[in-house]
Amino acid sequence: MLMAALTLAWGCTSSDDDEPNVPTVAPQVEEEKPLQLIGSTFATSAQPAWSIDWTANDAAPNWEEPMSSRFDCSMQLYIEQDEELRNYSSDDDVMAIFINGECRGVSYRNVLKDGKVAYVLHVKGSSEETNAAMEMRYYSAVLHQLFVNTSMPPFVPNNLMDKAHQLVQSMGQGSTKYPVSGLLSVILPDQLPFIPTDNDMLAAFVGNECRGIGYRAPELYPGWRLNVFCRAFGEKAQLRYYSAEKGGVYTILQTVPIDGDLQQANIIF
Repeated sequence: MLMAALTLAWGCTSSDDDEPNVPTVAPQVEEEKPLQLIGSTFATSAQPAWSIDWTANDAAPNWEEPMSSRFDCSMQLYIEQDEELRNYSSDDDVMAIFINGECRGVSYRNVLKDGKVAYVLHVKGSSEETNAAMEMRYYSAVLHQLFVNTSMPPFVPNNLMDKAHQLVQSMGQGSTKYPVSGLLSVILPDQLPFIPTDNDMLAAFVGNECRGIGYRAPELYPGWRLNVFCRAFGEKAQLRYYSAEKGGVYTILQTVPIDGDLQQANIIF
């Protein structure tokens, strides 16, 4: 679920009649040019089973519910896991909400009739903490990984359970293993050394570790898109393209440094 905050900025200026009225010109911002990735190598291969290894080594937490008598307010949150994350769901998973570094509510998984996995959290607080920042922490026992999501709504006592408080937690959001991610848009040239098919694949690698799987939505945008996950800013991702028609993998020679923003790369095989 995407949440956006709209900020209105009001400003005023004053001018002196003795001062000349000098017009101002807004500075021109140069648009970032697409990266040109030139050159590749080819090796015959069966269709690869590329996937991201999400397993980590985080220790299981021992979060505890706070004493209700300490707080005079509470709010409710409903957090559902996306399909990829719930594939690793187990009864040993746990989720909690923190305010000012203190645990304010703990929940264990609920498996719904349609197979979805959700957590219902009763968050404790005081009236003085209204609009305080909240942090969601989720531990996956199967992955041995802690996810820390800071993109949470503020603390609102006695809230209504509306859409603003019904959230979706995705696999890559708040990952402690891969804290950096960037969206990469990849455009193929008109002239290709192969005939594209629906069985083609595209992936991003850092070293020999798969960090992103490509997907297509031609009704929305051209080419491919990948969410590339990294351990730090500036890690260099190398693209690999599997051609079903050629029966092999093209490894693009030039790499892309992942900076956390949307980047466009044009491949020239």
